[in-house]
Amino acid sequence: MGVPRRKEMIYISKKPKTPSLTVFLTGQASRDAKKAKVCDVWLFGKSIYL
Repeated sequence: MGVPRRKEMIYISKKPKTPSLTVFLTGQASRDAKKAKVCDVWLFGKSIYL
């Protein structure tokens, strides 16, 4: 992730150039679709610290 993308995330850009984010899961969630969905719901709206 480059500096411009980090700035978009930190300053919550009104019109981000890339309106999505790929998150790689580890542990149990990476092998279980139901747990991955729970992680998806849990991450929605959470603060991201870089």
